[in-house]
Amino acid sequence: MKQYTKKQIDQLVEIRRRLKSELGAAIQLADPDLLDLLIDYWPRSRDAITRSRIREFMDEVGGEWRERLDRVRAAEERKTGKRSLLS
Repeated sequence: MKQYTKKQIDQLVEIRRRLKSELGAAIQLADPDLLDLLIDYWPRSRDAITRSRIREFMDEVGGEWRERLDRVRAAEERKTGKRSLLS
């Protein structure tokens, strides 16, 4: 299991709460695929705050995760023809 900082855990708790409220998603912090799940939920969420929190979390985690989220964002922009609010 990945080790998270206190700040990251706080971010995850808020993201989890928001996703449960908006999409009924029951994500677990101990899930080994947690980061993949967040990337999958990012385009499904229509809540700008949730999307922003996921992006901030990926910025915090860094590396390939931010790059993967950027690819998902770019694909969504191509698909919809609209620029993401959270570029």
